[in-house]
Amino acid sequence: MAKKVVAPIKEKELICITHDQITSILEDIDRMDFTEATISGIVELQDQLREYVKEAKSLVADAKERGVAMEARLYEYHNAIKDLGFTRDKK
Repeated sequence: MAKKVVAPIKEKELICITHDQITSILEDIDRMDFTEATISGIVELQDQLREYVKEAKSLVADAKERGVAMEARLYEYHNAIKDLGFTRDKK
């Protein structure tokens, strides 16, 4: 089974940075004001909202990919430690 190579941190941002970017997008969406928009203004706001959603979906997909890779590595580490004879002391 071929292992997927994850780009080094220098090339990709940390998951927590991606989280902060998503939070920023959500805050931008929350600040959007539809109350006094004209019909043409609604269209512009709708387009802006679509761009925010598109960007957030991309960031969410990236964060999920990184999270899955991280979980897979942790599972491998767990098994390697277990194979060395160490056991978890559950108290």
